[in-house]
Amino acid sequence: MKKPANFPLGSSAAASTTASTTARGGGVDINGDSPELIAFVLLKSIVQVEQSRQEPHVFEKDWLLDTYAECLAAVQGKRVPAEPAAKPRATKKA
Repeated sequence: MKKPANFPLGSSAAASTTASTTARGGGVDINGDSPELIAFVLLKSIVQVEQSRQEPHVFEKDWLLDTYAECLAAVQGKRVPAEPAAKPRATKKA
């Protein structure tokens, strides 16, 4: 059985190009604008949205890695969007 991983990311702005760990996790700062860092910031934003939907939220390692890989592909322009579900188009009343 896979062990779920908590993924504390803090509350810094999603547009930030600086990532840092929490105080208990050490003092690692990552600065720059590499595709990998931008993908991490995108992952961080996705995790924060998911955490806001349900508390407490525990993320599986595979989900985190797959989501990061998808974020990196998106940043590099290689992500293939999923097919949208068929939705009726809204029309304006005349």
